[in-house]
Amino acid sequence: AYTRANAGPGSNELALLALEGSSLKVRVLPHRYKVGMARFSPDGEMLGVLCGPDLQLWRVADGEKVGPPLRTDAHLLALDADGARLAFHSGGRDGISLLNLRSLDIERALAAGGRGLRTGAFSGDGRRLAACGWDGRLRLWNLESQDDDPMAYLDLRERESGQISFNADSTLLAVGIGDLEGRVLVLRTDDGTPAHSLPALPFPAARFLENGMLSARASGGVFFWDLEASPLTEIPLSNDGLAHSLAFDSSGETLAVGGVGEVRLWAMDGAPRRERVIPMPGWVTALTFVESEGVYLALTHDGSLTEIHPRSGQTTERSNVGRGYEMSASLSPDGRTLVLARYYEQLFVDTKTGSIEPLSVGGGYCSVA
Repeated sequence: AYTRANAGPGSNELALLALEGSSLKVRVLPHRYKVGMARFSPDGEMLGVLCGPDLQLWRVADGEKVGPPLRTDAHLLALDADGARLAFHSGGRDGISLLNLRSLDIERALAAGGRGLRTGAFSGDGRRLAACGWDGRLRLWNLESQDDDPMAYLDLRERESGQISFNADSTLLAVGIGDLEGRVLVLRTDDGTPAHSLPALPFPAARFLENGMLSARASGGVFFWDLEASPLTEIPLSNDGLAHSLAFDSSGETLAVGGVGEVRLWAMDGAPRRERVIPMPGWVTALTFVESEGVYLALTHDGSLTEIHPRSGQTTERSNVGRGYEMSASLSPDGRTLVLARYYEQLFVDTKTGSIEPLSVGGGYCSVA
């Protein structure tokens, strides 16, 4: 489901896209006010939409409204794993309301002790609800208890508290804290006590993966942590936290990530597991996997093209094209053609012969692939 921003009256509409076979069907759902947030129930049968002061529920199968709009002035939506309950927060000091999606009755009101909640999530087993927002405080409720106050109330000391994620067995939750240094806080859900405080990059969005590892996407990089390892293993994709270029091999078993002065080869198991660091002569601006030769081909900013053998990690310099420090660079899957983009200039480079052919498609900043 998506909305059109800055489209006048169109911003009051939400489009529901259904992919059926090779055809794409579009159903437009009109609302009285500008659409602000939409969330599917985990079973995919219901859609909750915040529009102005209203919360409107829709049946996905036929695009029909489920009852009249509810006046909520909500700023937060979260649906539980069974698709039976919806949590919303109105933005004031009224706490969080739990709506029974079958009867459309408010079954419970939870005390929040603050305002500005904008991120929330149910645990997979439905026993916990967590929420945080602009006030920099994280709340964790025990929904099995009759107590409507949070079982844990933590001051994160930062107004930019972000995405909340529970792990598969609902024993841990992670939240990204968007201070200037950036970190991910991991809590135990049985008592709300901190388990880990993991350094990352500014404004991280944390998410548990199906294999139990924790990932964080941040401004400028991606991190992985193996929380079951002892000691805890942090896996940055490159030495400076930045992935300047990357490529998978044809089987998906290895991932090559180019950084400053190196390529890191990762063995993949749903997430990076083991690495081999390959020194390079400079910033790696482009990577590709040449399936016919079974090697990675890397371009560095000094123009060097280097073959990397994924099994042994050995390198062989193939040629030097003289130009590598570009705005954008892309290698063809067969490794034969390199396309470089500079300001007011685009170039085709034959990686076998080193010959360069200009391609004039206009000036300005551009990206090539």
